[in-house]
Formats: sequence, C-alpha cells, structure tokens
Amino acid sequence: MPKSALRPKDLNSQWQNIQRIVIVGPSGSGKTTLAKALAQLLNAQAIDLDDLHWLPGWRSRDNQDFLERVAQAVEPETWVLSGNYQRTQHLSWSRADLIIFLDFSLALSLRRVIRRCIQRSLTREPVCNGNYESLRLTFLSKDSLLLWILKVHKAQRQRYRARFTDDSAPPILWLRHPAEVNQVLETVWLLKRPRQTI
Repeated sequence: MPKSALRPKDLNSQWQNIQRIVIVGPSGSGKTTLAKALAQLLNAQAIDLDDLHWLPGWRSRDNQDFLERVAQAVEPETWVLSGNYQRTQHLSWSRADLIIFLDFSLALSLRRVIRRCIQRSLTREPVCNGNYESLRLTFLSKDSLLLWILKVHKAQRQRYRARFTDDSAPPILWLRHPAEVNQVLETVWLLKRPRQTI
C-alpha cells in the first residue's frame, strides 16, 4: 500500500472534523450513491458533477458555465461531491478535507454499469439533469459508457494512485472493495447517531 494512502481504520477518530469530501473512481463504482449516503449522515449537501455538466438531450454545458457552477457548489462549508472531471479538481480538491478513491476492478465497474443501464432503461429513471439512458445508447452507440470505461479505466486508476504521493493533494482514503464502503458508512453512522440519555 502506498505510504500516504489512508485506509478506513485510519479515519475512525477523524470523521467529526471532516466537512467537505470529494469522491472519485471509475464509472459504476458507486460514487453518487456513496455521496448521497455520506451527505445524509453528515447533514451536508450532495453534489453530482454529472448533474452540473449535462444539459437535457445529453448536451454538454459550456465549459465556463460548468466551472462557474462547480465553483458556486463548493462554496458552502459542508458538502460531498461525486465525479471525476479533471478540469474541475482545482476548484473542489483545494476545498476538500478528504478525497475518497473507489479503486474498483474493471470487471466490477462493467457489471454494475450494465445492470444499472438496463434497470434505468426499463424504468425510465431520469439521470444527469433530466436525461435518460437507453439500451441503444449503452450497447450500440459509439458514445457508449461501456466503451468509455474500457478506454479510460486503467489510466484513471493510475492517475489517482499517483496522487497518493502528491503533497499538495488532500488526504486520500483508498477503498478497494465495496465492503470497505460499507465499513466507512457504518463508522460514520456510529459517530453521528443521536446519543441516548438515561
């Protein structure tokens, strides 16, 4: 394990002081789900970069507009932000108390994305600021998320692992299995739950 990477047990006594968190990792790793769960436990706002980036019809927002929205979103004192978008990290990482890196395998990411896309296609669940996923977009399009994952997964993991030794980066919590995500949520829940008085 890299010397500067944190593991769940390293933070057990520090969660009370953590107010701003960035969650990164491959598509399908559960960034948004974890962000929502932590935000609820920490009484913080959950920020999804995909919601800020995409316009209806899967159109990308103008870059300057996107960056301005990210800057505004991370102004408050408490938030949990999910998403990669390298061009925004000078805004969010400079404000963050902690980075959580979901370093999951390619097989797990693909399996989760396939299951998620099929479910969303069937239920017509809106995602990414009012857009909709489809089986055609997932499996037959040149813009398929599956192709994107295959293209960037390895480089993305290497890039974040390289940040472990970057002294300018916030502390990075390295989670390598979904069970460790559950461990983190349980730890935070135990710290934040209301204390019973006798």
